[in-house]
Amino acid sequence: MLRLLANPFWSNPFSAHQLLVLLGEDSISVIQQSRGIQKHTKHLHTKVNTSLDDFKSDKLAWAPALKQLDNMLLSMPLKPNTLLNITLGSEFVRYLSLPPMQIQMNTDEKIRYVNAAYEDIYGDIVENWDIKLNDSPDKQSILAAAIDQQLLVALNQLVTKHQLVINSLQPYLMRAFNALASQITKNTGYLAIVEMQRILLINLQAGKLQKIRIFVMNNHWQSELNHLILRESLLSDNHNNTVLLYAPAHKNLVLKTNDTTQIKRIHVLKKALHATDYALLEVAL
Repeated sequence: MLRLLANPFWSNPFSAHQLLVLLGEDSISVIQQSRGIQKHTKHLHTKVNTSLDDFKSDKLAWAPALKQLDNMLLSMPLKPNTLLNITLGSEFVRYLSLPPMQIQMNTDEKIRYVNAAYEDIYGDIVENWDIKLNDSPDKQSILAAAIDQQLLVALNQLVTKHQLVINSLQPYLMRAFNALASQITKNTGYLAIVEMQRILLINLQAGKLQKIRIFVMNNHWQSELNHLILRESLLSDNHNNTVLLYAPAHKNLVLKTNDTTQIKRIHVLKKALHATDYALLEVAL
């Protein structure tokens, strides 16, 4: 099984009380779980108010969402040291997939290789990012994810304020890919993950990630997905237009197919959440 970001941004032991949070640019979903003689679960969801005066001139895209999460936590009865499991929407992450190197590299060399690639694309701003990469073997593609270091600092301040403990912090792609590993197996073609505001399109070769492209969603994302697949196949050597589709917030949507693309819906097998507002959090259960 390919484990993406085997060393997550944060990780701590399990606790009887935990919060699962999906933090997005336009909305936040929270599942509160308490374990004892009886298990209690509470669900909360809110839209992010991006017009707050405090953030009109703020260039930090995540600031309104973090303020909204702060307000949500203030309204919740929380036990001290409750574990916080955060899943970041792809709006707050910069992904980078790099082709395999034909020479053997140790971990430090891979890190320098990835950092140099980020700097080549984004410039000096990369110095302000926290970058993690997957533990892929040599001669396999490397997937990396970068998060603003200021976001990590702000999250740390938030958990201190509310007497929480960060258990894990991972981008949505990583949680989803790992949760779907048994569905992906050795497939060749594409994996399309429909998130809150993004479509994550992944080239698969024998079940292994080769390349990732991120696209902004619109209201006609199904038709757009068919066009994306057709374009990708024309631009690459991958002419297998079989698509594994994971769209947890659209479970009841009837799939539209065409003559050039074969779409197969896949699901997280362990625990499914059918309420649209919380469905994306099923990969964190």
